[in-house]
Amino acid sequence: MVYYKQLKPAVTRFRCDVPGLDTEKVYVVNGKRVHPHVGQQGFQIRVEAARLPTKPLQVINVREGNGLAEIYCENRLTIAAGASASLIVCDHTASERRFVTETLNTITLEEGARLDLLLMQNEHNSAVHTTKVNVQQAPRSSFSCTVVTLHGGIIENQIHVELQGKEAACTLNGLFLCDGDQRVTNTVQVRHAVPLCRSKQLFKGLLNDHSTGHFNGHIIVDKNAQQTEALQENHNILLTHSAKMYIQPHLEIYADDVKCTHGATIGRIDENALFYLRSRGISLTEARLLQQFAFAHNVIERIALQPLQERIAALVNKRLHGELYPCTC
Repeated sequence: MVYYKQLKPAVTRFRCDVPGLDTEKVYVVNGKRVHPHVGQQGFQIRVEAARLPTKPLQVINVREGNGLAEIYCENRLTIAAGASASLIVCDHTASERRFVTETLNTITLEEGARLDLLLMQNEHNSAVHTTKVNVQQAPRSSFSCTVVTLHGGIIENQIHVELQGKEAACTLNGLFLCDGDQRVTNTVQVRHAVPLCRSKQLFKGLLNDHSTGHFNGHIIVDKNAQQTEALQENHNILLTHSAKMYIQPHLEIYADDVKCTHGATIGRIDENALFYLRSRGISLTEARLLQQFAFAHNVIERIALQPLQERIAALVNKRLHGELYPCTC
């Protein structure tokens, strides 16, 4: 087990400049830690309350080289009782090969622990990446996760949260932008196993060209989980007639004293709003981009760290303008 303060920056040619803030960096290249413990598969980290980190932890996953081997990587993160941490996980591809990657992140939040997690995916059109996040929460723990998919070929995110202790809370947010023939799937399952827990979900998608999106949302409220509050929202904009979005919201409730809602929409750009913006001298192209950014910003503003929020907003804006902004080698 590696403690947070024992982490040292890796020596590598790859530099991820997504955060725009000082972070403790861990590099995982082709599924293996670069430094320390060269060649170690994935990472195991425990954050202790007595060793509270002063910087966010950033895990930078990179696929590179000419090999086409499928890679499976498993990471484990434990936040001890009373501790808190911020984790940024960035997925990148440094060459345009057909990389197939599966990553499992197992997260344990002990009593009163807190974790803010950002998953940022910026891969090329041939990348196939499945990211699994399994979270177990003890009493009074708090988990916040935002998934931002800027680019990728076939991207699948699977998030499974178990609220196992009273007064635990989780907030799950997601934003994906896809065009061409890209496919993005977000599968989210939240299980309320005990009373007095809260969960919120907000996932949004912007789909262009022939791209395809999927959202599978599942909330389970066990029979003993009275006074549960659970909210699920999924909203999407199709920018072309050939883009497709599939939604499967699902509430499975076995308790009777609960507040549970879900809502899902698939729509197009608001023509009335476009007319208003154009009447103010804004071009049609820019008016469409302003609407798209406003739609996306509702998710971006939920990122906990302000400098990171601003950086992601800038990257999303560039992506909407058709500019790929890969991190540099």
